[in-house]
Amino acid sequence: MFNIFIRHGEVQNPSEINYSDIPGFSLSEKGSQQAEQAGNYLKSIGKDLDIISSPILRARQTAEIISNVLKTNFTTDKSLYEWRCPPSWVGRKFKDLDKEDLLIRNYKDIPLQLKGGAESFKKTSERMKDIDNQYENKIFISHQDAIRSYTFFTLDNQSLQFHQDKPAHCEIQQITENQHGLKEIEKLFIPK
Repeated sequence: MFNIFIRHGEVQNPSEINYSDIPGFSLSEKGSQQAEQAGNYLKSIGKDLDIISSPILRARQTAEIISNVLKTNFTTDKSLYEWRCPPSWVGRKFKDLDKEDLLIRNYKDIPLQLKGGAESFKKTSERMKDIDNQYENKIFISHQDAIRSYTFFTLDNQSLQFHQDKPAHCEIQQITENQHGLKEIEKLFIPK
């Protein structure tokens, strides 16, 4: 059993704000090209699978481009939604965010609850795990923090560093279950 996880393509964001789930943030030209590259790579290795996408615009646009290349269908599922960051962060410039409460210095420092109504990374990983367990041989289009939360917690790999192991735009990661029932990750492709 395997599923493929892909982060959406680069977003048009000239002001460099935390767009989270603000409507209207679409793929940049480069983001569309990244999605097409990802689709072409998947096609070249015979992974023409149906796609399930986050309902947020940038993920849906990525899914649409990849599904057109693969000639497959795509649907949306809110389980693949972006990590719900502190509401006070939304719309602010990334450089101005106070991230002190969220810094993870090592594996044991993962916060279980965050201030200001934010979703914990552990909770994000649980909803991602639920959808991964629900399907086989699908492509999931989601978001950086949702994917890295899932891989960090589910793989229980202490060599992963939460703030360093971020999926690139349209990076393709395959999650498989080995004969012992443990999840493993293989990074297949990163667009240019």
